[in-house]
Amino acid sequence: MSQQLPSSQLSNIPWRKSDVWYPTNDIYVDVVEEVDCTLARNGNPIGIEIRGRVQCNSQLSGVPDLIMSFNHPRMLTDVSLHPCVRIRKWQQVGHTVGQARGCLDVHVLKI
Repeated sequence: MSQQLPSSQLSNIPWRKSDVWYPTNDIYVDVVEEVDCTLARNGNPIGIEIRGRVQCNSQLSGVPDLIMSFNHPRMLTDVSLHPCVRIRKWQQVGHTVGQARGCLDVHVLKI
């Protein structure tokens, strides 16, 4: 049995190691949305539902903090958030990004 904890166990943030370093700091954010629409025989929409997710591929050194804002946050329903996300009255979403790829948000918009 080792007398020392692995470096990933020393972090205050469970989804991020404490000693992360990348030679270039890159982050890629994708907003992926899928639309379901039911149409009447005459072509008019009966119901529209948009399912979306915010995916992040992070290669940032240190303990980065990212803030995102939604234009119409009250329209989002059935929201599921990653534990790293901090919400400020649905106006801003801040989070300490993890390493590699992850899904930050899953939401549904009903029109």
